[in-house]
Amino acid sequence: MRALAAIKSCPWSLWLSVAVLQFALARLSHSMIFGGHLTPSIWLPSGITLGLGILRGPQVVPGIMMGQALLYLVSGSPWQLLIGSSLGNALEVYLSSHWLRRWLDLPGRPIEPRDVFPLTALLAFSVNISAVVGALSMLPIGGSFLRDWWMWWAGDMVGVLALTPVLLLPELHPSTQGRPNRVEQLAFWILLVLLNTLLFMTPAPMFADFRLEYLPFLFVAWAALRLGVRNVTFANGAILLISAVGTSQKHGPFGAESLLDSYNRYWAFAGVAGVAGIWLSTLSASRDRAVSELRSTNHALRIEVDERTRAQAGLEDQSARLAATLASILDGVISTDRDGRIELMNAEACRMTGWNAEQAVGRDAREILRLEGGGFDTGSLLAAVLASGEPVGDPQRIDSAQTVRSATGAAHPVTLVAAPRRTGGSVQGVVLALRDVSKARELDRMKSDFVAAVSHELRTPLTSIRGFLDTVLADAAMPAEVRTEFLGIARDQTARLMSLVSDILKFSRLQGGTDRPVRERVDLAALCGGVLRDLAATAAAKGQQLRLETIGGPAEVWGDPGQLRSLVENLAGNACKFTQEGGLIQIRLHREAGAWRIAVVDNGPGIPQEHLGRIFDRFYRFERPGQIQPGTGLGLSIVREIARRHGTEVVVQSENGRGTEFSVAFEAA
Repeated sequence: MRALAAIKSCPWSLWLSVAVLQFALARLSHSMIFGGHLTPSIWLPSGITLGLGILRGPQVVPGIMMGQALLYLVSGSPWQLLIGSSLGNALEVYLSSHWLRRWLDLPGRPIEPRDVFPLTALLAFSVNISAVVGALSMLPIGGSFLRDWWMWWAGDMVGVLALTPVLLLPELHPSTQGRPNRVEQLAFWILLVLLNTLLFMTPAPMFADFRLEYLPFLFVAWAALRLGVRNVTFANGAILLISAVGTSQKHGPFGAESLLDSYNRYWAFAGVAGVAGIWLSTLSASRDRAVSELRSTNHALRIEVDERTRAQAGLEDQSARLAATLASILDGVISTDRDGRIELMNAEACRMTGWNAEQAVGRDAREILRLEGGGFDTGSLLAAVLASGEPVGDPQRIDSAQTVRSATGAAHPVTLVAAPRRTGGSVQGVVLALRDVSKARELDRMKSDFVAAVSHELRTPLTSIRGFLDTVLADAAMPAEVRTEFLGIARDQTARLMSLVSDILKFSRLQGGTDRPVRERVDLAALCGGVLRDLAATAAAKGQQLRLETIGGPAEVWGDPGQLRSLVENLAGNACKFTQEGGLIQIRLHREAGAWRIAVVDNGPGIPQEHLGRIFDRFYRFERPGQIQPGTGLGLSIVREIARRHGTEVVVQSENGRGTEFSVAFEAA
């Protein structure tokens, strides 16, 4: 019923096209008969219509019957033959298409080499049905069943082997084939046609002493190896067609006195060669598909490799950024797993613990991080974090700092915080952040020293000012000269107080960046001369000598006049302050390569070596036994800051008991 429904749904245009094709190929096949009443050596309609039946199903059956009936009507054949031939060809196409669709799942999938022999067997069986029906239809008109059946079956089968694979090329998936070289393809077809023409179309066998009928199949192998499935299929069909034409004329290696003998030889050759050609076609197609799949796989692998490479590069870049971030963190960072084994340490943590990161990773954190003098040791700290799942510690509380004892025995005061490291909501380890508070403690000490120094320095002049002013106010009858003396002392102490406040404000402006240097041409000799004139009275009171020495021409530099004067005043003032009575203070100016160097030299007691490293620190003052020196400890800090703002550094040379030299070089103008 489904077959009838399919036939009914088939358009008339397809039936007519198939009928015309059937009729034309049948006439072409009949034209190859020379002498006698035998059928042709190859029946071309079977190869084409059977292929159409496989591709289109039972829809083509009415067209086949119409074309076959038309052939026998035109040729005036008996009605029995017309009916038997039409019915036999229709059954052949219908059954073969049905069986191949059902058992080999064709069309719709690639034909593999393993399909060749089942495919050939099914085609041979379906052709046999057509041959049996045709041979039976010839019995009433004096036919020989065995002879007619054999010739019918053999001719149809050779047509199937030659032409059906051409229509099944889409099922061989030729789209997987690459493009062959055109020059090679042209040479292939010229040589193939020439060889087959010489071999099969020569009236008398040219090579009677040689068995060369299978020589053309070297070309089929050539095509399979080099040119692809299309050329294999068409070459196989061309060989069978040319050899069929030659054999029908009793030419070539199969020519014999009896045309039937010639056919028999040809059909044996065509059977072997046709099956071999189809097999080579499937092999070539399988190879092309394998190559295509391999290329697709390689392409996919290249894409995956590229993606993995980019991902790996991204991970490496991310890892490098993480490592750079950890290295730039000023706090020590240590990460552990749940068992307390170290997974990561940054450079600051390595410095504190005295361990190398490569050596520490994988070791127990209690071995690496040794905490002393606090409420936690390393083991209890990790246990507390893992048990509570909450951070422990406060990095801001300097008063609760603990000590990290390094592998070398050095002690580092730290504040710390330990926090849980979570993955997917569960605690997988602990991250410890260690902050070295030694600098913070030093800063606190310096602030305390500063407060004490400033308090002392401010109290002294304020006490003096108040005492003398109270005395003047309490004694209205005080002699004028005494009153003037007391008020002068109060004025001097006020100047000292203003100087202290000025130093503090100056240093604050330099530290805050608000007092930026200007760039002007400065006459160093004139500037230093003015400073020495201002110090003349102070130096004279102590019997000190002041000298200015210039070597190398006019001493002009680029800089900020006010800041350079402050620098020289602080250095020369310190020299006067710390040099004994009768001492010598010199300012030397000498030319260097592209610069002028100012050197302030005294012959005072010098600076002990243990203090040289700290004299430029803010608020730092050292005092000799039995001596109390006034000041806030900001003078040399101001000098260093001014020098750095001019792109240079202060150099100090001192020997205990033999004097001190401070020098700074500035760009020559």
